[in-house]
Amino acid sequence: MRTLTAAPTPSPRTGPAALLLAAAALLGACTHKVQVLSDPPGAEVVIGRKSVGVTPVQLEVKPWKLGTREVKVKAVGRRTASFKVPLFKRKSTHELVLVRKHGPSGTWEPEDAEQ
Repeated sequence: MRTLTAAPTPSPRTGPAALLLAAAALLGACTHKVQVLSDPPGAEVVIGRKSVGVTPVQLEVKPWKLGTREVKVKAVGRRTASFKVPLFKRKSTHELVLVRKHGPSGTWEPEDAEQ
């Protein structure tokens, strides 16, 4: 009498590595549409160390390290402003007022920043 044994069927991967691969695939395809406006217009928009445009600008930002991306807005003679793009948001608009550079706290009046 002959005994037949069935070959084991491979089970799907359900461990942590499989979950990380699935999350990476999903996040890699997602982008966040960011509109950046500044007063005054014409400020440089920087993500990381890379200049990505001049305001007003609309960007597509990819998520990074399961967290947020910091966007900096710079203009000559103005203080640098920044904001964070959240991971799971699909679209946002950021309006920044870039104030003039001035001395340390206590050496200027609020009107100086508005000039």
